[in-house]
Amino acid sequence: MAGLDPTERVRFRTLIASLTADRTVLLSTHIIADIEAGTDRVVLLKGGRLLADTTTSGLLQRARGHVWEIRRNLETARRLQASQPISSLVTGPEGVLLRLVADTAPLPEARPADPSLEDAYLLAIR
Repeated sequence: MAGLDPTERVRFRTLIASLTADRTVLLSTHIIADIEAGTDRVVLLKGGRLLADTTTSGLLQRARGHVWEIRRNLETARRLQASQPISSLVTGPEGVLLRLVADTAPLPEARPADPSLEDAYLLAIR
């Protein structure tokens, strides 16, 4: 669905949702928004190896306690980006706000954050 415009993406997701009422639909994608839009079960593969076979809520639960937010200057943000999986990096007037996936706080001032499905995916595949 990556090549579809937003209207067609919605139409396609609606079609998929209508088909799932009485059958199993297998959707192969790397686009997290497509998974969030209408999937209750996720199977993650990497290099032909099964990493997860769970529900989306189960995948999110696994990521709890592994997602951190921190606001730093651009230089520190780039250093962290080189060493940690980053799910979001937003530059603003007060610095760069990063969302990182790590087992422990990457810096003392990092604060725990609620995981998104994208965070959970990054944790599972690392």
